[in-house]
Amino acid sequence: MSVLSLNALLPIALSGTQHASLPQFHEPKTALLQALQQHAHPSTATQLLRLSAVASRYERMVYQAPKRPENSQTLSLPQQSQNSLEGITPTLHTLFPKPNLAHCIAIWRELAQAQRHLPASVLPDCLEIAYSHSVLRPWLMPILGPQGLFLAQCNPKWKFAIGTDEHASDEEAWQYGSVFQRVQVLQQQRQHHPQQARERLQDTLEQKNLKVAKERKQLLEVLWLHLSEADEALLEFCLDDRSSEVSLLAAQMLVNLPNSALSQRMQALLPLLLQQDAKGKWLLEPLDIEAAPAQWQRDGIAIKPPSHHLFGSPKAWLLHQMVRMIPLQAWQQYTGMDINALWQWSATGDVKMWQDALRSAWKEAIFMNISQVDLNQLPSKILLDLRHNNVLHNMLVQCSDSDQEAFWQQQLGHILSLDDVVTVYILRPVNFSLEFSQFLYQFITQQLQPLATKEVDLKLYSWIASHQSTLISLVWLLHPDVATKLSQLPWPRYDNQECIPDYCEELNQKLLAQQQMRTQWQQALANCPTHPFES
Repeated sequence: MSVLSLNALLPIALSGTQHASLPQFHEPKTALLQALQQHAHPSTATQLLRLSAVASRYERMVYQAPKRPENSQTLSLPQQSQNSLEGITPTLHTLFPKPNLAHCIAIWRELAQAQRHLPASVLPDCLEIAYSHSVLRPWLMPILGPQGLFLAQCNPKWKFAIGTDEHASDEEAWQYGSVFQRVQVLQQQRQHHPQQARERLQDTLEQKNLKVAKERKQLLEVLWLHLSEADEALLEFCLDDRSSEVSLLAAQMLVNLPNSALSQRMQALLPLLLQQDAKGKWLLEPLDIEAAPAQWQRDGIAIKPPSHHLFGSPKAWLLHQMVRMIPLQAWQQYTGMDINALWQWSATGDVKMWQDALRSAWKEAIFMNISQVDLNQLPSKILLDLRHNNVLHNMLVQCSDSDQEAFWQQQLGHILSLDDVVTVYILRPVNFSLEFSQFLYQFITQQLQPLATKEVDLKLYSWIASHQSTLISLVWLLHPDVATKLSQLPWPRYDNQECIPDYCEELNQKLLAQQQMRTQWQQALANCPTHPFES
């Protein structure tokens, strides 16, 4: 019976029950079971009405807690040893009220790696900033501890943190943990036992235990790790998910499996779009929406355009939807053109009128096939376009640490800036190696030298205004041996100036204060007991 039908019955079921007397029960479950048994009736309809009345009256009934025996002790959460936490608390308070996200993640990661919990005094503020910045939530969960988990149940805004503590087994975390904890369990299992992780996820999805589409999507994303042909059956099942986001994700994964049935269907779309003239020149012939079969909708091609989209005509919309689902390798094999040649071809002749739809779709295809794309081989125009739409940041997140550092060393200062380094760290925190940290420091010093001109004051002031927040973040991200140098940057001078401008000295002091705070934090963390919640 639907909720609407049941709601329609309740006024009838409750008629007269406001005068009924119900005994006071101390055990909620016992009270409800006894009441339901007493109101059993041979007629199904009558029994349904009576059960509805009992359940509703019970829900409204004031729960009478049993009196506590004299000399009994009040139960409370374990208390923290304040002395043991005095060293780390000041640093944590610097995160509020407006956190530097990279700084916050770096501190919380180190706290989790040291197997420590947050002090009670900062828990409400930490929960509040994690509520405002969802990117922080996975890093908060491991350090909440019993008191944090208790507080999460006291405020509806903090329900994202409701779960199990870090001592729970994988099975307990999977059954009762937050979505972040369940993702973590699945990731660990996927890393070492891909088949078992797939079976765990399949059982959960087939039982339809996950009602929230966002949670199903987050768990399904774990399959990107070690994605293989063995995952095809589960992904085909997910194509029929009631959420378009989940079904589209499944379709994107299947496109990355060249031998999957969906990938083969997508590759077969190319002959429908491309024709060669007598001179061998490729011509583009987009389809009318009326020609699109309904099956395409299940394969991730949205046939009906929304009321507002960027491509003008319904025909251009359908072209974009089709092209983004065709693997780039299929374009290259079918036309003989690499991505650079395709990009140039889209700006020629009659194809130019479809340029926006084509290029936008290819960018999505690059993102979906990042494991098969060498970012350093992409033309600068494509990289700039990807960066402008924040696609490049998400692509770098999926690269290995070594591939990511190699890309930074080639593109930093050309396509990417220091701000991008911090942005990508926030999306996927990693430990900066000594070599990479030295490279970043050298890049910063090189950026300063051209500023030594007659307009040194104006240029320096502008540079500092643009990079101050990033430099403060880097104090916490760089290798410790390199981070200490940031407070002693070689500021440029013009005509042998005797001193640097005040605002340079002010930034030096800020960076030095952050460096000292980092040193104190690490010392305090090393001296903090591993289990500060034990009484």
